[in-house]
Amino acid sequence: MKIKFLIVAIVLCMAACTATQHLRPVDADLAAAQQRIPGITMNDLQNGYKIYVMNCSACHRLHDPKEFTADKWKTILLEMFSKAKITDEKQKQLVTNFLISKSK
Repeated sequence: MKIKFLIVAIVLCMAACTATQHLRPVDADLAAAQQRIPGITMNDLQNGYKIYVMNCSACHRLHDPKEFTADKWKTILLEMFSKAKITDEKQKQLVTNFLISKSK
């Protein structure tokens, strides 16, 4: 019984990781991100992505950043940060920058 549960848990984790791979920042994203957010680094984008995946996917499916405009993301995040219990200002900025850099 425990083995079956472990296998199911591993499969679900792998499926969740695979489903978010298209959102992961790649080198080609950096130039576009720097046009919107001067000074942003690939490390910033990757950290914002990781925080987004780890915190937001716990409650709902992850939205593609291109689903919303930068202004709409800012409005959404005001509410979502408290629901996700993200209180650290640096983490908030990383998530915001990640989403805005890839927004429509």
